[in-house]
Order: sequence, then C-alpha cells, then structure tokens
Amino acid sequence: MSLGPEAPIVTICGMLSGFLAKRWFRICDKDNCLRFVLCGMASGFSVFFGANLGGSLFALEILHRQGYEYFEHMIYAVCSGAVSTFISLSLSGRSFNGVWYFQPFGNCSVADMVCGCFLGLSGCILAVLLGEVVKLQRKLVKEFRLVEKPVCLALLGAMANTLIGILLPQSNFWGEMEIQRVIQLKDTHWNYYFTMENSANLDNVTPTVAYYILLAFAKLICVSIALTMNFCGGFIFPIMFIGVAFGRALSLAIPQLPVETSCLCCAAGISVSLTKTPLGTPLVLAQLSNSMESFPAVFGASLVSICATHYYHPFLSSQTSRSDILKKFLLFD
Repeated sequence: MSLGPEAPIVTICGMLSGFLAKRWFRICDKDNCLRFVLCGMASGFSVFFGANLGGSLFALEILHRQGYEYFEHMIYAVCSGAVSTFISLSLSGRSFNGVWYFQPFGNCSVADMVCGCFLGLSGCILAVLLGEVVKLQRKLVKEFRLVEKPVCLALLGAMANTLIGILLPQSNFWGEMEIQRVIQLKDTHWNYYFTMENSANLDNVTPTVAYYILLAFAKLICVSIALTMNFCGGFIFPIMFIGVAFGRALSLAIPQLPVETSCLCCAAGISVSLTKTPLGTPLVLAQLSNSMESFPAVFGASLVSICATHYYHPFLSSQTSRSDILKKFLLFD
C-alpha cells in the first residue's frame, strides 16, 4: 500500500519505552515516564531515518502544532536518538550515507534560497490539495454508509490502489526507494519501470513533465485513499514522494532549476505543511539526500510552508497543546 512503517515503528518504540519505565525501572512519576516514551519515539525516528538529530527533533515536533512543548526532554531525546543510531549502524555495518543521490550542483546561492521559498509554497498547495481530497473522500464514505462496512471499505481501497499501481508502477509501496527512481537524470534508462511493454522496445523512453505530474497526482490519490480507508501506517515518505515527483517536473520544465533544490524543497513544503515539523524535516531530508548544499533552500521552504499553513490542520488530530505548559513556564517545574 501507499503508507509506510514509520508510524507503527515509532508507536512500538514509545510504548515499549513506557512499559520498561513502569515495569522495569519502577517509575511512577508521569513526567519521568513521559521522558522515557519520548526517548523511545526519538530513537525510532532516528534509526528509521538514519538521522540522529533530525529524527529526534522530528519526534518532538510532530506531537504538537506549535514547536517543542516538551522542551525539557529535548536533550534526553537527542541523546537517545544518537545512541540508538550508533548502535543500529554498528550492528548493520552501514555508514551515515543517505539513500538518495543527486547530481552535485555546487554551493547554494541566495537565488537558490529564494527559489526554495517559492517551491515551499508549491508544496503547501499540494498539501492543501491532499487534505481537501481526503475530506471529500471521507464525506463520500459517510454518504454511502461505508463506515459501517469496514471490510468492503478496505477492499475498495485496496482495489483502487492496486489499479493505480498497475498503471503507474512507481506509485506502489511507500516511496523511500521509489524516490531515487524519480530523481534519476534524463539519460537514465527507464525500461524496467514500464511493465505494460516489452523492455527491449523502451530503451530510449525518458519521463516527461506530464508524466512526473501524473505520477505525483497518482501518488496523492493513493495516499488519500489509504488515509480515507483507515489503513494503518505512516504517510511521511509517501507525501515526500509527491513533493519529489512534482519538484522533478518543475526541474524539467525549468532547466535552470537544480534537481536537488526543486525536489527537496517541494518535499519539505508538503511534509512540513502536514506534519508541522519545520526543523526536523529539513535535517532529515539533508541526511536522506546525503547532501548539505541545498539545506539553506530546504530550510527556507520549511519556514515558508509552516507560516503559510499555520492554521491548516487536515490530519494528525492527535496534535494537541500541552495542558501543563503554563505551569512549566511560570513555576519552572
């Protein structure tokens, strides 16, 4: 399906940490137990993304809509994420390399940063479009009373996603590895992606702007269907895929626009608009892309998107304000 494993992984890590805090360490204080839970979540995100700082900050940001409300646990979470990432890489034998590789374009200029801000706005538009499509689909589900028939609802969603996947194979799965296929250069052979034809006949086929846009909207529909049908999973990588595909289309339409800046800024824009993680997302994208050259532009896109969609919260109803935040500030407890 079009949802990733990040949400279940982080949930399991947080629950296991809380369980160990209560049962093993005999911690009864709510605040200290919460510290263990946040450390577990930070560890899960850090290992999953391969970015210790970005994953830890992402775990703290995604809980709320306006920054780090559990600020007193930040150092513990970052340390936990760093240790977990070190252990994971040591056991697996891997290094701190990213999973996506772009063609180097040099240093990031002021013009690239300005372009990144506008690309962040395009990511906001994609996020709003995804939110409205999900609202429309949920309205239709209620009108046809499919909520009372979860098996039929899941079957319809699976059939729709499968049909889209047959027509556009890159829209399958949750997008982490598929993103690398999207960002390939124009002279790369794509014959093994078009499954409807003999690969021997497609040596000279290269994607066009229209194809990338079609792929982005196909993935958007797949993600919206998965969210509407209540499938379990995370949508972080899938929505990044939408942004990367749209950014790749823009880089083809505007040759002067670097592929790396275009793809990562659009991915940051849509991700930050939906998850409200303006600091964690650019750090995660910088690690995943194995490059820091475009970080200023990606960070600018994140800031623009969080400001543009400050009052837009289509998903993540669990993002709520902290009830004791005033007490923490006034009493320094």
